[in-house]
Amino acid sequence: MDHVLACESNPASIKHLSKPTSRLLEIPTGYGAWEWNIVSGEVQWFGMHERSAGSWDERDHDHIQSFTDMLHPDDRVRVWQKLNSSMARREIPYADEYRVMHPDGSVRWISGTGRFYYDGVGKPVRMTGVMQGITERKQTEAKLHESEERLRLAQSTANIGATKRKHAEQALRENEAWQSGQKEAFQAAMNGASLEDSLRPLVRTAVRYFGGDARAAFYRVRDDGATLGHVVGMSEAYARSVEGFKIGKDSLSCGLAMYQVAAVITPDITQDPRWRPWLWLAQEHRFRTCWSFPVRATDGPALGTLALYFNEPRQPTARALELVDVLTHAATIIISRHQESSERARVEHILRESEARFRTMAETVPSMLFETDAAGLNTWTSEDWCRFTGQTPEQVARHGWAEALHPDDREVNLSQWLRCMETGRNFESQQRLRRTDGSYTWVIAQALPVRDEEGTVRRWVGSVTNIDVIMRAEEERARLAAIVENTSDAIIGKDLQGTITSWNRAAETLLGYRAAEVIGRSVTVLFPPDRLEEESAILGRLWKGESIRQYETVRRCKDGRDISVSLTISLVRDKHGRIIGASKILRDISERKQTETKLRESEAQFRNVFEHAGTGIVIVNLDGNFVQCNPAYCAMLGYAEDELLQVHFSALVHVEDRDVNLAETKRLLTGELPYFEIENRYVHKNGESVWVRKFISLLRDDEGRPMYGLALVTDITERRKTEQELLHAKEHLQRWAVELEKAVKEKTSELVQSQTRLRSLAGELSLAEQRERKRLAGELHDHLQQLLVLGKLTVGQGKRSAGRPGCDIALNRVDDILSEALTYSRTLVTELSPPVLRDHGLAAGLQWLGAYMKKHGQTVTVKVPGEKKEVQLPEDQVILLFQSVRELLINSSKHAGTGHATVTMELVDGDLRIIVSDDGAGFDLAAVAAGPHPSGGISSKFGLFSIEERMLSFGGRFDLYSTPGQGTTATLLLPLT
Repeated sequence: MDHVLACESNPASIKHLSKPTSRLLEIPTGYGAWEWNIVSGEVQWFGMHERSAGSWDERDHDHIQSFTDMLHPDDRVRVWQKLNSSMARREIPYADEYRVMHPDGSVRWISGTGRFYYDGVGKPVRMTGVMQGITERKQTEAKLHESEERLRLAQSTANIGATKRKHAEQALRENEAWQSGQKEAFQAAMNGASLEDSLRPLVRTAVRYFGGDARAAFYRVRDDGATLGHVVGMSEAYARSVEGFKIGKDSLSCGLAMYQVAAVITPDITQDPRWRPWLWLAQEHRFRTCWSFPVRATDGPALGTLALYFNEPRQPTARALELVDVLTHAATIIISRHQESSERARVEHILRESEARFRTMAETVPSMLFETDAAGLNTWTSEDWCRFTGQTPEQVARHGWAEALHPDDREVNLSQWLRCMETGRNFESQQRLRRTDGSYTWVIAQALPVRDEEGTVRRWVGSVTNIDVIMRAEEERARLAAIVENTSDAIIGKDLQGTITSWNRAAETLLGYRAAEVIGRSVTVLFPPDRLEEESAILGRLWKGESIRQYETVRRCKDGRDISVSLTISLVRDKHGRIIGASKILRDISERKQTETKLRESEAQFRNVFEHAGTGIVIVNLDGNFVQCNPAYCAMLGYAEDELLQVHFSALVHVEDRDVNLAETKRLLTGELPYFEIENRYVHKNGESVWVRKFISLLRDDEGRPMYGLALVTDITERRKTEQELLHAKEHLQRWAVELEKAVKEKTSELVQSQTRLRSLAGELSLAEQRERKRLAGELHDHLQQLLVLGKLTVGQGKRSAGRPGCDIALNRVDDILSEALTYSRTLVTELSPPVLRDHGLAAGLQWLGAYMKKHGQTVTVKVPGEKKEVQLPEDQVILLFQSVRELLINSSKHAGTGHATVTMELVDGDLRIIVSDDGAGFDLAAVAAGPHPSGGISSKFGLFSIEERMLSFGGRFDLYSTPGQGTTATLLLPLT
């Protein structure tokens, strides 16, 4: 009231306040505001009036006549009569509904509320107000009125037959009940009742019609436009459970009805997959059927929903849908009117707050204010600056204020300030400002140029605001965000419908999904199919306000792997403490689970080994008292475990061995030894000595501190006896070994000599064989062939002197035999000692041998060096190599089975190498070496040995490679130097 009086006494102050007030006013969507200078007729519109009445010429738009031009012709006289009447009676509040003409020819309804301001003599000088478009509400009311009129007309004029009278009367009673409920609801709304009390009569109307098991409820769209809030009809517990339910294509019933702007009928929620996560809610509140209908104006957005619930499965009838249509139309009017009243009150409140805020800012502000000349030199600073920084006004003058800035910020800030002086642009900068105690605080400095009518900057005004709390809060937010983003635990946010809302980097690493792939999807995408029911239980607990700690379960990664996780779920609340979602922390415990499994398996294995091991196992504490003994240990010493647990371990050690045991144990406990092994005697329960071998170590905790001693004890009594026996035997063996070594040396010397003689003998045998062949060939050539030739000559003379036919035939026959014997003897001579070998050397001899082998059914390919590379060898070496190749080829022809072989003679690095190879059957060299001569082998062991010994006698080498099925390769290597 003081503000009104102040405005009444000072019209200039009203004008001064109007424009800043309009700038500070935030006009909600669908609303507008105006300010009318009644004295000058000037009008300013803000927001919806331009959108409702269309685009107007700017000159007309600034005058009250523009308002009159917008009014519907039928409303102009009435509206001005009401305005003039209100000003004549000096009324302050104002409210009216009127129509305006849009440039496209359509008619729009406007609801306007405002207030008048008067000067000291009661003359109206100013009016401000807010407006809202109510076209849809008016259209709905008109249609509802038209529907009611048709219904009443139908009731009064219908000619109902006798057979239909009963049904008509029932319908009439129902219609009357419906109308009664509507009137009661409308009356409550008109009387200013709350939205809950206004809609309650409609709920009662629905329940009376559908029966005692039915329940009805209204929900409205919350201010965020994306969720629903319960208004009336259901219990407080149910209302809390569904508060903030999302509107969308993945929602249930009411949320889906709002999204589709169409009814959603669920005759049996137990058969609807969408309801699966919410069956607990239906069961808790005992309903089976849910019908949801959008409440909306004609061609307008949905304002809320009407929901009907039944205990048993149920489908709507045509008559039921008629009632629903009546109830939703009535609810549309009531909710629209309530919103209009609420928004009008809110806008008026904003307007009043805005004006008060401007007045307060004009008088005093929390910021430190300053003023400079056009060049940026300080001319005035508020006392707050001096109190904050400790500077005097003289120190602040000109650019002295920069001395209070942090040294790191001073140069940059001053340079930016001078650039703004040059360009005339607004100045804004963040820097650290020194307090009187020497500490620094973050502030934001802003300055605006004040220009004259020609646009020239005359001075600057600005403010410095403390933002240290904001900066620290931002740093804290950034720190927390960094923790969330860089933690090794997956952190996932979700709302109360189970939809994922946030996804940190660790979640991407752990589960394989990128944030863009899962945000907005149901969290059940991470559930294995057999665990989908978990989410319903989790949501149920969250709706009840319960957090979940250390819940171990299984989740599925993008690649299909299932991993074990430890799950912690914390509630997320808004600033009012309402639960709006949850934050999940997932920690991969697969490795731990595997470790636990392995530990259990290890413990089971240890228990199995401990109980059934043939070796004694003992656990003692650090004082040397038994903690646990296995059966093998007890049997070893003849004691029961209970008896051993009563004694110190050293009491069982033989007195002669006790000191050594204790000394080693002390070194183990002091850390000098990691473990120790010892052999000593125990004393059996019957008094006999038992020799044992012990391995003793320490069992430590996670920090490496010793906890227990572990001993593995083996009975070595028999071994010790055996060792004594072996010791005596060893002495005998040592004597025998000396004698045996002497005998071996003697035999070895004899064998070496024998080997040398045998090798020499083998060479001599080969040479003797060849010499004998040569001698036989000579004898055959010199004697036998000469005799054969002489016989042929004598037979020839006889044939010439003989005249009888019979004698001629006999002589011819003898001549043929002698010719055949001569040919055979020549061939035998050649085979025994080929002349080509003697006359032309080894290469020619090998070529002759290749041709000769055709006689044995074998084709031999011979490769020898050219004439320029002919090698001159001693006769004995030529004979040796030739004989070896011939023997290898003969063996190949007998056993290879291919009928083909290759002989290659070459010079390699001063060595003569002859290779005889085939691709035949091959043989197992190991079998040939180990056993008797096989029937399928390439040669006898003696033959192979003979060839090898021949080569060794000349300092050469014989290599043989053969594999069954892959042929045989024999290599004769003879050094030429």
